[in-house]
Amino acid sequence: NTASDAMRTAVGIAPPPASEGQARAVNDLVWGFCVAVVCLGALVGCSLGARVADSLGRRRAILTTTALFLCGTLVEVSAALARSRCADCGPGVGVLLLALGRVLVGVACGATTVVTPIYLGEISPPELRGALGALRDIAPTPEPPPSPPERARATTAAIARGRHRIPALVRRRPA
Repeated sequence: NTASDAMRTAVGIAPPPASEGQARAVNDLVWGFCVAVVCLGALVGCSLGARVADSLGRRRAILTTTALFLCGTLVEVSAALARSRCADCGPGVGVLLLALGRVLVGVACGATTVVTPIYLGEISPPELRGALGALRDIAPTPEPPPSPPERARATTAAIARGRHRIPALVRRRPA
């Protein structure tokens, strides 16, 4: 993965040549930890999300998780910047900052997963509560993008049918 290689190099854990098997295994383990630690943060965020929503209120809890997303992202970016500023520091500083940023983003993800459906359930009209909750659950589900000609045909057909204002998640994909 090209993006992965660039990010690994930026924080100082680029994979060494295949001939250095032990060093490669350690670097892969460190990178795997940096990638997976977001799930641990999400576990903590899910556990704390309802309490935070009860104490701060739903809207302020969502704003707090947004700020946490921002802080986590800034810490992740600083991982690469710290490595570029201090070449003698080794990979430790970059790895720690990256892992810390990933934990913060994970906590925000987990808390948002809990708080958003509560908030949507409270502000939506009774006849739409179930639909909004279901759409919220499937909204982040990605689907592969269609090829440009297929996308053009689908867009033209949707406009012709007057369905261009309906979210893509609730309309059927063209055959």
